[in-house]
Amino acid sequence: MRWYLGVGLEMEVLCVPCADLRQTGTAVLATRVCQPCFTHAIEDIADLVGIRGEPGVAERAAPFATTLVTTALPVELGPIADLAPVHDESGSIWLLLATSGALARFDANTRAWSPVAECSVRAEPDHEPWCGHALRRRLHVSSTTSPPWK
Repeated sequence: MRWYLGVGLEMEVLCVPCADLRQTGTAVLATRVCQPCFTHAIEDIADLVGIRGEPGVAERAAPFATTLVTTALPVELGPIADLAPVHDESGSIWLLLATSGALARFDANTRAWSPVAECSVRAEPDHEPWCGHALRRRLHVSSTTSPPWK
């Protein structure tokens, strides 16, 4: 049985008798094990029969703005196929992928944008749509090095 400890998603795995004891307020000691032993216990030995305890809920003590701001995207790029936030910069910086293949850096606060790259995707005429979803351009980004515009 999974027993959530009230701190994020931290949990312990307990047998039903120990979970019953803990439910009554009796202290039950659970021992830490390495990841391979934990996986072996969960997948090969144990039969998880339930969940008890409560996961932790993070609270933000400081107030934050909940007002949504609508920002027009650069019309010069044409239709936008996808966008992704740039987390390593301050402000509201985004990468935009146009259906034309243009990739641009966009500052939503100032509406300034600059081209970054062009890309193309080879057609796959024999592709069978999955659940009615045809292939389309998608933007997946990560930060591993400094971007060229810094």
